[in-house]
Amino acid sequence: MLKLDMTTTVTIYVLVNYVCTFMIFLTWYQNKEKFSGLSYMLYDFLFQSIGMTLAAAYGLFPAFFTIGLANILMFTGATLFLLVWPCSCSFPSTNDSTCFIPLPFR
Repeated sequence: MLKLDMTTTVTIYVLVNYVCTFMIFLTWYQNKEKFSGLSYMLYDFLFQSIGMTLAAAYGLFPAFFTIGLANILMFTGATLFLLVWPCSCSFPSTNDSTCFIPLPFR
């Protein structure tokens, strides 16, 4: 049976995240005029990928980069995705100012 350790799992996750970032970049490049929210998604995946790469490099770089900067990037990426998700859904909205409020809090 195949045994996966954490290093292999995190490495595969980071590589898949970079592939997703590339695919979102291609989608953004073709549709950036139609939907401005794709920029947020692109930055989300980019920040998440870079942050996870820094976190996986713990011990190779100073702790400020592998812990502090990695967490800031991953948190910022997740926040950007939460900002764009309600706008990208096809849910009717009565007020455009609530577009950036996540659905459970409306």
